[in-house]
Formats: sequence, structure tokens, C-alpha cells
Amino acid sequence: MSKQQKPFPVRMDAEVKQWVEAQAKANARSMNAEINRLLKSAMKATGKKF
Repeated sequence: MSKQQKPFPVRMDAEVKQWVEAQAKANARSMNAEINRLLKSAMKATGKKF
């Protein structure tokens, strides 16, 4: 069973939100899942591991 995560409110510009919504829809993901995928991709691109 996966561990429940606490909500983490994020403020973003309207155009960024619209882009994330479009990406999530195109990839059949929730906005939360798409944001996680994008952030993990950015982490991988920088070679950062936490």
C-alpha cells in the first residue's frame, strides 16, 4: 500500500496552469501526475538525486 502524501498547494501563473492541464490531458494523466512526471524529468536532466 502506498503512503498517503500531504497536499502541497502550488501557486502558478495562469498560462503555466493551462499548459500543464493541456499536457496532462494529452498524456491521460491528472495534473498532479503530470507535474510529478515533469519535475522528475527535470531532476533527471540535471543529474540531481535526492
